[in-house]
Amino acid sequence: MDVNFTIDDFGGEAEALAAVAAELVPEEEEYLWGAIEISHPGQPTLRLGDDLLPLAPPLFGTVAARLRRREPVDLGLTAWPGHFAFMPSDDGDTVRITGPGGQDATYPRPDLLAALAACGARLLACVRALAEVSPQYGPAAEALAVELAST
Repeated sequence: MDVNFTIDDFGGEAEALAAVAAELVPEEEEYLWGAIEISHPGQPTLRLGDDLLPLAPPLFGTVAARLRRREPVDLGLTAWPGHFAFMPSDDGDTVRITGPGGQDATYPRPDLLAALAACGARLLACVRALAEVSPQYGPAAEALAVELAST
C-alpha cells in the first residue's frame, strides 16, 4: 500500500524534496497545487488533486481519525468539482473510497491508515522545509503538524 504526494511545480516526493532543498518555491506561492495518490495492488490508483495546503490537514487528521474509529467521512476539495467519500466496511477491515470522475477503490483499512500517517509525516517535513525558505508556508506546516499530532 502506498500513499504519496506530488507537487505540480516540482514532481513526485523525491523531486519536491530536492527542489525545496535547493530553496525553490512554487510559482504561485500562496498555494501548493499537487495531489495525494493512493495505490494498492489489484486496485486502481486514486488521485486526490488539489491545493495540498487545505487538503492535507483534514485528510491526514480528521479522515484518518474517523477511519480509525471505523466511521464514514467525506473530504471536500478546493478544486471543483470534488469530494471523496471514505466508507469503512461493516467489519471495518476495508475502506471504500469514491471520488470525482468515477474514482472507486477499496483498500485494507490498517494499511491505509499506516500509509496515510507516513505520507502525512513526509509532506509535513517538506512543508516545514518550504517554510524555511518562504515563511508564508509556516502556518500551513503548523496546521498539518497539529492534525497529525491529534490522530
